[in-house]
Amino acid sequence: MYPPTTNPTIDLNSAYEACRIITKREAKNFYYAFLTLPAAKRRAIYAAYAFCRHCDDSVDEGTSTHAKLTALSELQTSLNNAYSGGASSSVYVALADVARNYEIPQEYFQEVILGVEIDLVKDRFQNFEELREY
Repeated sequence: MYPPTTNPTIDLNSAYEACRIITKREAKNFYYAFLTLPAAKRRAIYAAYAFCRHCDDSVDEGTSTHAKLTALSELQTSLNNAYSGGASSSVYVALADVARNYEIPQEYFQEVILGVEIDLVKDRFQNFEELREY
């Protein structure tokens, strides 16, 4: 279902370690809560969190809405590449491994990117249905 990661320069254990470090640095409360999980699931959740953090950080760094939308497009490209075996960074190497091992559809991670995009273009909701979709 998912091809193997094809980035020979990034070791899988190093990729997971990078995700662990991101989680510990950016979300200490989550980090310590995740310590209660079995090791394999803990590594997986660190990777998922690191991806979400990466998405948020990518749009925080842009100076204009256009730059932020460009960053979102790059996130989508990187996610597509990870799911097709061409992960470009430690976060994506670990995420691709998690997706493969836990059979997580790409759409779930695309929803994260969409949520970040909605934050950029929409600041009010007209009704509860719009809020529920968000």
